[in-house]
Amino acid sequence: MLYIGIIGFGSLLLTGCEPMQEELQEERVELVMRKIGHEVLLTSGDSTSVVKPVTKVENKYRIEFAAFFGFYPDSLVSTIDNILANSLGVERYFVEVMECQTENTIYSYEIGLIKDSSFIPCQLREQPFGCYELYITLLDTPSSSNKLYYWWLLLLLPLAFVLVVRQQKKEATTEDVYIGNYRFNKNKLTLELKSATTELSHKEAELLNLLYQHLNTPVKRETILNEVWEDEGDYIGRTLDVFISKLRKKLEGDPRIQLKNLRGIGYKLTIDG
Repeated sequence: MLYIGIIGFGSLLLTGCEPMQEELQEERVELVMRKIGHEVLLTSGDSTSVVKPVTKVENKYRIEFAAFFGFYPDSLVSTIDNILANSLGVERYFVEVMECQTENTIYSYEIGLIKDSSFIPCQLREQPFGCYELYITLLDTPSSSNKLYYWWLLLLLPLAFVLVVRQQKKEATTEDVYIGNYRFNKNKLTLELKSATTELSHKEAELLNLLYQHLNTPVKRETILNEVWEDEGDYIGRTLDVFISKLRKKLEGDPRIQLKNLRGIGYKLTIDG
């Protein structure tokens, strides 16, 4: 059931992130289109004019310029192809160059999976200086490293399952332990006997946990002071006896439990029967 829950969470994560991924991908495509616009201006010798905000008309990305320019088709084709391939992983697209005033298409071409420059028209014929707009239609879906990341996340979910199970086993062995009829929780600082719960101080819980770890084995006073109080001096040494008395009282609900004082050595926790 736990594994199914983890897989379900992973599926929800992937599904819930899809709208966000689509928005981020669209913004990414628009940035790439602006980059194309800037590079087109640079190849025409214009390094100062700006590219207007990219708009999308149906499935076409429209790139407008704030200045007139001229271009060689071969340079235009090379610039657009390099940017789309390297930035978006797109290998199939359609490009149209239109005049601003007439909206007539003065140049267009399509790139497919098999690239053959012989199918690109008028490669070396310079197009005159004028007001142009670029329309680019992507025939491929842009690749997304973010989607790849989430698929890797889904593949790692089995590892997450193993880690969760290990953590649960660890918690089961370290949080709740039974001392006689008592259920002891070191983290919650509680001792439970039937329906009654006794609160422990932090030092009481540390002391009881240490003694329980050495059940039926003597624990030296020096060991207790070092691990529970970190040897804070003579005052703490005298206080240890008081804490032992408090624990005896809190464990008296089960007569089988004994906290024995071993004179000159330390203390021992035992459970008879």
